[in-house]
Amino acid sequence: MAYLTRFRGMKRSKILIPLHLVWTTKHREPWITSDIERQVHRVIVAEATKQKARVTAINSMPDHVHLAVMFPATISVAVFMKQVKGASSALLRAELCHGQMRHWQEGYGAFAFQIGLMSRVVAYIKNQKEHHGDETTWPSLETTTEEVAPPGGRSARSVTSEEFSTPRTNLPA
Repeated sequence: MAYLTRFRGMKRSKILIPLHLVWTTKHREPWITSDIERQVHRVIVAEATKQKARVTAINSMPDHVHLAVMFPATISVAVFMKQVKGASSALLRAELCHGQMRHWQEGYGAFAFQIGLMSRVVAYIKNQKEHHGDETTWPSLETTTEEVAPPGGRSARSVTSEEFSTPRTNLPA
C-alpha cells in the first residue's frame, strides 16, 4: 500500500528519449561553411529547445548535421524535424545565404540509443570533423533513409549496441 501511495501524487508523465538525428543538405551540396555553421547551429538549438527537446550535442559537416537530443513525448519526430529544418531554412534564406536558395534534403535519420551511451554519442557528434578527416565514421550514423550508400562507396550497415558500447579508437570512451 505504501508503494501505491507514493505514486498517487504523480500528475503527469515524464518521458525523455535520447535520439541522434542526422539530416543532409539537398543533393549533399556543401553549403554549411565555417562562416555560417555557428549561426545554423544556434537556430537549430533554439528551435529544438522551443519544441521542448533538450539538446546535448550538435555539429555539422558542409553537407549534413548531427544533433543529439533528449526528446519529449509531446511531439512526433516528424513534426520536430519539420520545425527544426523549417526554422533553419528560413534563417538561411533570409540572412545567411543572401537570397540564394538553400534547402535540406527530404527525410532524416533518427536513432534512439541507451541513456548510458550519451557521453559516447556526444563525443561522436562533437568529433565529426575528425571522423570524416580520418575516415572513422560509422556509416549507419551518417546516412538518412533516402540514401542508398554514403559518399565514398562504403555500404551502410547497422551498428549493434555491443559495437557502440565497445571502446574503439574512433569513438572515445
